[in-house]
Amino acid sequence: MDKKINSLWINMAVDARFSWTNKTVKIHFEGYQLHILPVTESSITSISLLANHQLTMDEGASLLSRFLSKLAWQENRGAKPLYFNGTNMPNQPGLLGGRAGNSSSWIPDSPRSQLFITSTQQLEQDLALALYREGMCSSFPLYTQLCYFKILNILLKNGTEHKEWFIKNIPVLQAKNHFFNLEIIEIETNGLDLSNHFWKNRRCAIAHAFAPPVVNPDDVQTVRRLDKESSVLKELAQHFMINELKIKSEDQAREQDSKSSDGEYFLLSPEDKSLYVPAGLFREQSRKLWLIP
Repeated sequence: MDKKINSLWINMAVDARFSWTNKTVKIHFEGYQLHILPVTESSITSISLLANHQLTMDEGASLLSRFLSKLAWQENRGAKPLYFNGTNMPNQPGLLGGRAGNSSSWIPDSPRSQLFITSTQQLEQDLALALYREGMCSSFPLYTQLCYFKILNILLKNGTEHKEWFIKNIPVLQAKNHFFNLEIIEIETNGLDLSNHFWKNRRCAIAHAFAPPVVNPDDVQTVRRLDKESSVLKELAQHFMINELKIKSEDQAREQDSKSSDGEYFLLSPEDKSLYVPAGLFREQSRKLWLIP
């Protein structure tokens, strides 16, 4: 049996590719209190879990990673854990040091007036969110695309199912998104239709090396093409997560609110419960909800 780690706090240093809060934000997630911590003169961007000696380091680090994946889903930008540690200061979480570059590359910002943390009920949904975050924060196009393809592979078991899904859903996104349509038009498929191109020239070529086509990371021209196509696959993966895996997006939450009969703004609390704030008090009160005491 695993021994519980003798730490009050479990802390995660974060490299985020989106604006980070400029003040400490307290929020509840999966029954525990988290502190989202800003950059200071002595610490980098981080999130701390008040574990109260109830979790092992691996359990706490996994919980923090799940929260980071959901935060990245809201921001639609990458974020990755840099390292974890445990501390026991009773009045404050651990302050994690690091090089100046090991923090959010985006500017510090005031806490958002609302925080959307999507609710998940299935392990497949959590897996997809983790892969989506990994894909967004990777600087290697091969790994980025592999993460997005693995999201599709959660439900699509073979090449036929993948290609059928591409044939059905690429036109849907082309009709909805002008920029997606322009990116699709520019893809060089070497005579293949798009479904076969994505399956044969990308998914199989990236994942396997026993037979051509094979993607060589030293082939700069191919890697450049992969990099250009990554945004298309990101859109496809996001579409799959929303429509096939039923992971709610912030836009969906806003759309549901706009259809509500009482005209109030829809928020999700840190416990994934609905909170309704009168429209006239939205800006002031929702900020107070974000900064839970």
